[in-house]
Amino acid sequence: MALRLRLRPGERLAINGAVVRNGSNRSVELEVLNTAILLHERDIMLPAEADTPLKAVYLAIQLMHLEPDQFQQHHSQFIKTSSLTYARALQDGEHAICTLVTELVALVGERNFVPALKKLQKVIGRPRTSREVVDDETER
Repeated sequence: MALRLRLRPGERLAINGAVVRNGSNRSVELEVLNTAILLHERDIMLPAEADTPLKAVYLAIQLMHLEPDQFQQHHSQFIKTSSLTYARALQDGEHAICTLVTELVALVGERNFVPALKKLQKVIGRPRTSREVVDDETER
């Protein structure tokens, strides 16, 4: 079954390491017919944006998803960051964060990266809003 994606004008999408952009002034619908690694631009976090423990966890999951050839390196960073985040949350009595980290570890263990990212987005928000994406485009 094909995966249908809609790209807004100027929006970018990472597909297997390549970045495609909707150059039209209208929304475009794409169908991905085979297995591919995908991530919308609005869901991509830049390393400089990972300024909290949960954002660092997000970045590590994102990199495991986008760079499967470097999985071990990113997974090690994920384990280190997740462990520290869990320990701090446990110490501070933030049981919801402990539960979240436990769920993320399970999802990553199953290599379900996109659901893990979506779960984190509910807590930290999307890395880049559509307005930020448009603002970046106008600055160039």
